[in-house]
Amino acid sequence: MIIVSLFFLQLLALFFLSRKVHKQISSFFFYLTNNIHKTVHIMAFLFFPGTFVHEVSHYLMAKLLFVPAGNMTLLPKIEDDGVRLGSVMIGKSDPIRRLFIGVAPFLIGTSIILTTLFIAEEYQLWNNFFYILLTILVLFQITNTMFSSKKDLEGAVWFVIIISAITIVLYLTGARVSLSDFERIFTEHLINLFYQGVVYLTIPLIIDIVIIICFSSLVYLLQKR
Repeated sequence: MIIVSLFFLQLLALFFLSRKVHKQISSFFFYLTNNIHKTVHIMAFLFFPGTFVHEVSHYLMAKLLFVPAGNMTLLPKIEDDGVRLGSVMIGKSDPIRRLFIGVAPFLIGTSIILTTLFIAEEYQLWNNFFYILLTILVLFQITNTMFSSKKDLEGAVWFVIIISAITIVLYLTGARVSLSDFERIFTEHLINLFYQGVVYLTIPLIIDIVIIICFSSLVYLLQKR
């Protein structure tokens, strides 16, 4: 269970680091250009591949769940609560389907990250400079664009309420989850998969930390000019 907890803690760390990456990079370009609109368009350009994957993930999940979707845009837009690098129109649906559509970029993004790193490990591509460069670019793009926004998680509130209600009803009726139940779910094979995930996710964590340090230093130097 420690490995499973560590895996999700790493994902949580990536969430906060991705916010910091965006902040430091945008701060750097704002100091260079002194123009918010230019900064937004530079950010949109830098994160275009990740934004594309993010919005396509919403679109594909909506279609898979038979929810109307269309009018996808990858143009940045400054709004009251921040900057949107892209968007896709999603039709009305129930809270559960809305939640799955909202977290689709996270699910697909995590799958892309783990698959990319698994291929490198499986085929011993760590000596291939071009694949390493491609891997770094993929990790940078996906880890910093795969997390859902507040709007993406609109269905989460009702989903949590429904799950909480079911949990309370099961508890009141005497249903309990024992340690043996967890052992049947988290088999040795599944634990090994989470272990590999922990190892693989260490790489994007390091990449984000290095990027934050580098751009923080550049912003500091620009402020001292």
